[in-house]
Amino acid sequence: MNTGLGFADFVMLGLAALLVAAALVWKPWIEPYASALARRTALSMLILAALPVALRLVLLAHHPVPTAGTPEEFSNLLAADTLRHFRLANPPHALPQFFEPANTYPIGQGLAIAVGWAIFGLPWAGVLLSLAAFCPLCYWMLRGWTTPGWALVGGLLAVIEFGPLSLWANSYSSGLAVAAAGCLVFGALPRLREGARARDAALLGAGLGIHLLVRPHESIFLFAAVALFWAPEIRGGVRLRSIARPAAAAGLALLPALLLAVAQNGTAASLPAGAGSIGEYLLRLEYRVRFYRFFFLPPLYLAALVFLARLQKWRFAWVAVTLALFALGTNFNPGFEPYYIAGLTCLFILVAVAGLERLGREAAMLIVLFCCAHFLFWYGMHLADETAASRTVRQYETWDGINHQNPALRIAVARKLAGVPGQLLVFVRYTRQHIAADEWVHNAADIDAARVVWARDLGPAEDEKLLRYYPGRVPLLFEPDQRPPRLSAYGAPQ
Repeated sequence: MNTGLGFADFVMLGLAALLVAAALVWKPWIEPYASALARRTALSMLILAALPVALRLVLLAHHPVPTAGTPEEFSNLLAADTLRHFRLANPPHALPQFFEPANTYPIGQGLAIAVGWAIFGLPWAGVLLSLAAFCPLCYWMLRGWTTPGWALVGGLLAVIEFGPLSLWANSYSSGLAVAAAGCLVFGALPRLREGARARDAALLGAGLGIHLLVRPHESIFLFAAVALFWAPEIRGGVRLRSIARPAAAAGLALLPALLLAVAQNGTAASLPAGAGSIGEYLLRLEYRVRFYRFFFLPPLYLAALVFLARLQKWRFAWVAVTLALFALGTNFNPGFEPYYIAGLTCLFILVAVAGLERLGREAAMLIVLFCCAHFLFWYGMHLADETAASRTVRQYETWDGINHQNPALRIAVARKLAGVPGQLLVFVRYTRQHIAADEWVHNAADIDAARVVWARDLGPAEDEKLLRYYPGRVPLLFEPDQRPPRLSAYGAPQ
């Protein structure tokens, strides 16, 4: 009988069964310690910050520092490099026709990368710092919505879903920085309702500001959701005096981001392309439903359905309305990636946690253990990367973002260039069939100081201008569209 289950599924189910058995045996000993840890906010946040980063660093032997491969990743790296030089834009090159256009993406992700790059000397460190911020902030956010124990469960789910194995932790187009910003916003709101403290208002403003710098278009929906959160209070009548101080604190925290966004030559304020016809909008909406699987492991689907039973309360209904607002609003943009709505990540985790809480402790424990089994299985497969079993089952992994899909050609070319001594000038020659998105001409913020300068091949007459501009560099020719791609000395017989 064909069950539709493969080897990996049976191994995962077996691992889940072992975890369930162990949990039943160890529950009397584990539960008191877990409850005590959940109530210690600082210690819980420290553990949740260190755990995902440590787990990813352990994998470095098989899965090294990620290599950029998409135009947006290179654009974010250029923005980060530019910010490291304490400027928002780079001076124009003397021969700009050979090089890539200026960065046209919002500055926020580049800023997050620049912080880690400046501290640790590595761009990827900025991504890991964002990871180390998001997971504990998710726990902190949930503390405003539920009990400490369930908040710790949500923090663990954040590590499992968006930690060392996730696409976001292994990409320079990560959603982790804006996900951390969402935690600040959605964690501050319930705390402000309980007591209008200036500190929580400042965190709200900071979260809104970070979100604005990373995802300016979606910030329209975030500001609308924040306003909607206060609808019951506004309807019941709010004293202006009671909200003046927190509003001022939020505004002051938001102001630096607003000024920085304006200083970026209006790039962040540009609007996406039109939505097309109503029919196209509806077809796009139906198609994009599958992208939301990114925010839920399969065992959590049941919890997400049970969450619907909690919509009788306004605060949970507001969560559902916020998710719908982003889904409908971002659907006007013809393009979509999960990180476009990364600011909602903690709300998706809240949906799962609220559903688990409604299911009851025993059923919730079973679902969480299945999630743990899912993570431990795939983490083990990546840890034992060279084994035959790992190579067999990895092809069935979904949302694989941990180096197996890294741009192998870019890595190979970088290794070849590392073996060529001296300063290099690499002309890139495309064919007419070249795919525009597969761009190779990406450079450092300070082009002239870089060891390798990439330039478009514009023909011998034009290329001679750049050769005279860089007389001391070794000229090379790279042809990515040849089969196989070819790297040779510039001017050598083909």
